[in-house]
Amino acid sequence: MLDKLTQKIKFSLARGAFLKRRASVYSQLAFALEHESDPKSEIENLLKIAKMRQSELEPVYLEWVKRFEVKAGRLALAMKGTVEESERTLIASAEETQNLASGLRFLARVTKQVQEMAKSIRSAFMSIVFPSVILFFVILFVDGYFFPILSESVPRSDWGAYPRAVASVAHFAKELVSFGSVFGLIAVFIWKASLPKWTGKFRTVLEKTPLYGKYRDLQCALFLMNLSFLTTAEIAPRDALERIQRHATPYIRSHIGTMLLALDARASDFGRVLVSTGLFNRELGDLIANYTRWTDWHTQLEEIATEAMDIVVRDLTELSPKIKEFLMAAVGVIVLILISSVALIILAMLRKSGINM
Repeated sequence: MLDKLTQKIKFSLARGAFLKRRASVYSQLAFALEHESDPKSEIENLLKIAKMRQSELEPVYLEWVKRFEVKAGRLALAMKGTVEESERTLIASAEETQNLASGLRFLARVTKQVQEMAKSIRSAFMSIVFPSVILFFVILFVDGYFFPILSESVPRSDWGAYPRAVASVAHFAKELVSFGSVFGLIAVFIWKASLPKWTGKFRTVLEKTPLYGKYRDLQCALFLMNLSFLTTAEIAPRDALERIQRHATPYIRSHIGTMLLALDARASDFGRVLVSTGLFNRELGDLIANYTRWTDWHTQLEEIATEAMDIVVRDLTELSPKIKEFLMAAVGVIVLILISSVALIILAMLRKSGINM
């Protein structure tokens, strides 16, 4: 039992390390395949070198080697659970089209862009966390320490309506945050689980919020990258969509299902079909609409996909300072309210002592 738990922990740590370095691993595999090697030999070599160098990636490569034979020599299936599903979709498409080397090379480039996006997301998140923590500790200090000390000198009944209201709100906010932290963790879990799975009208409403909206934009960019790779390999639009759909998450599968139905009605207007499901935001929809005026517009899909990723990075970069400024302003306003309420309590104390100001 303990051994299994230890192995799971080692594998989880190895997967985390691999995800940070996966772009270079994809490049290594692509380079080897371009030099007439084969996937089986290469993942065995990766494992051999990892063992020799006692690399933290060894558990990941060991899992690939074990699964490779069981999964009929399919690299995409062997990698399941160790790489992102959207990336595994592209690897599967590359295998099906006998273009694994170019697919991995393409994926290495895409992954670097995704990592840049992830860096922007982490930066945006951290810019929210810091002022939020400051705000929470200010409220915690005032409610748990400062107001109780003041109430020993001046009963709350003598504070006046405004300071009493501020104290009640501060106490309620502290209890709400403390009690809500557990529900917050549950909400984060539901959010992460729902991102790749929820579909339908409710999802459309959620995508008006930044959390779901930015996930949609990211998935749209990755979808375009997959589609670009397949169209470059001269795969027909319907076949390309079906190939992506086979390996996609429920969220993307739902959008592609709608695209395929629309393709039946408008087979000659692939651009309109792509933007008909709501996967594309307005800016990307306008971009594609401009390209679709030309018969060979699909040759620009990679450029459009790159632009899609640039848009997500730009939006996140712009959103982060705005949220930070709002939260810092909120901290300032709350501190001002607390100071003014304390000043009124002190005035009440002085009046009670017979000192007129």
